[in-house]
Amino acid sequence: MGTSLIVSKSKGWHWYPSIRRMKDDSLLLVFSIMADALPEDIVTPHHVMVRSTDRGKSWYFHRYLYFPTTVAGDAHVCAQLSDGTILELPNNIHAISENEFYAPLWRSNDDGKTFSGPYDARVTLPEGVTKTIPAMGRTLADVRFYRSIIEFDDGNLLASMYGRFNSDEGYRSFVVKSTDRGESWAYLSTIAYDPSVGTESFCEPVIALLPDGDILCIMRTGSGELLYQARSNDGGRTWSKPESTGAIGVDPDLIVLSDGTIACSYGRVQPESEIEPLASMYPNLHASTGDHIMFSTDGGVTWTDHTTVYAGPSTGYTGIEETHPNQVLYTFDTLGYGWQPYNTIRVVTIEVRKNSSCSIAQ
Repeated sequence: MGTSLIVSKSKGWHWYPSIRRMKDDSLLLVFSIMADALPEDIVTPHHVMVRSTDRGKSWYFHRYLYFPTTVAGDAHVCAQLSDGTILELPNNIHAISENEFYAPLWRSNDDGKTFSGPYDARVTLPEGVTKTIPAMGRTLADVRFYRSIIEFDDGNLLASMYGRFNSDEGYRSFVVKSTDRGESWAYLSTIAYDPSVGTESFCEPVIALLPDGDILCIMRTGSGELLYQARSNDGGRTWSKPESTGAIGVDPDLIVLSDGTIACSYGRVQPESEIEPLASMYPNLHASTGDHIMFSTDGGVTWTDHTTVYAGPSTGYTGIEETHPNQVLYTFDTLGYGWQPYNTIRVVTIEVRKNSSCSIAQ
């Protein structure tokens, strides 16, 4: 593992990074510059996109993102399709009526150098099941896009979402499908819902298409709680019963490396002073568990080589991309403290060596 590089630093909000690689090998890294709440206005930029054209060695400012319905901690939803089109979605969706919803959609046709939009992408959810919430004079559905869009050979798309339906006592993770390249989305299936699991049920899902055609989903179940996973072998129409991965954390990111190895980043670091007031509410909350990465060489059946990438104060929200065969770029945030007053966004390169399990070159 290399030495981490500071991409950006500030005494203000600088946290919740995510990263995606484009077909021209450039990297787009997005992070939040706002408080962890819905924004109070729609004029101030809330996220920053930086770009690297040398596989993460250097970075430059690219654009501000004005996502008036995105919470700071929500992972950036961005994917490049096989024809080169990049789709970018905010997280929360607008409610026009009880059964009519749309999401602002941005597009790029030049590997993310420029974006056009927003366009209104229609979202169809089961009739009468979706709660709505008021925000900034708008009405939002209490569900959100989260992190992943995958593409099938036939051109259809699948996106991960989570939120609460009317009768839900905790979060529900589900998928929506698009048959028109992201211009509209329709509910397909629930990945997981069980309010008895963790402290939140299932949220912050990430999905990946595996080499054998299965779809793997990893989900958060609460702060200081276990990550769970579920699998679909029929294009997302049905899902296996969720099972624990054995890892504790939040906001997993999931990629398949060029040799078929699966990598998953996750993390949660909280100082004791932050945990103690919450001890009665979250008795299983762990301090200083760090920002981590783990690997699977058997399609997600087992996870090995749980490695701490960073053990200091952080949100635990991370992102990963493969920049060379078996070379992973890992992005994370650090929260200022003591003599280090700056919050930073960082990246570090991880060399992965495949053997009977997997190992990281130190």
